[in-house]
Amino acid sequence: MDTLFLRGVSVPAVSAAIPLESRHTRDVNPPCFLNDDNIQPEVNSTLASSFEKIKDQVQDLKAKIELQITRMQTSYCIERNSDALMSAIHMFSLSDNEAFVHEFTINQPSFLEKITGHYDMLDNLAYTLEELSETAADDHAKQNLLQIQARTYNAMCTIKTLLRSQNKHLTNEVPSGRNSFQIDGICDQHQMEYITMLNGYLLAEYLDLMYTTVLNHQN
Repeated sequence: MDTLFLRGVSVPAVSAAIPLESRHTRDVNPPCFLNDDNIQPEVNSTLASSFEKIKDQVQDLKAKIELQITRMQTSYCIERNSDALMSAIHMFSLSDNEAFVHEFTINQPSFLEKITGHYDMLDNLAYTLEELSETAADDHAKQNLLQIQARTYNAMCTIKTLLRSQNKHLTNEVPSGRNSFQIDGICDQHQMEYITMLNGYLLAEYLDLMYTTVLNHQN
């Protein structure tokens, strides 16, 4: 199929981004959630290059989460076989990759809505990590959560750049969301962190499949 080029509109330059201060971003400032005044055009960027970058970033996120899950399994107070943990399995449908490619081929507006949905899922993960970092047991645990949040922001930034290039604009204030969990003691904290890591891993795996599939379709 023909290569699709991004429209010639201004998009943010991630390397020169100025973090937006907000009450949600006290510890890790998102690198490209900035004022629209601070933007640079991307010249001759292709959708394929954006997809490749998103794929690499979610693979990096997945690897970092996998490492953290391994650490948690040996040092955290967790119920590894609980029903709550198994609920993560039902978050995503891997058959979505076929619809993702189909919409990329024939229905770009719907395809961009799917990408916006990916951004929203990552935003929710970033929000949960932000909340958990505030109740982390110690600085080491907090930094582990914020490092994963930073990798989540990397993928969000690339998605935001792609969507802006297609004249779709997203909110600057991140992370945003609402959680209903309550932390009552160290084991509750450990359990919620562990569930979040499992959900985050499945999300990264899901997005890796989505963007790998659409890249393979282009080749």
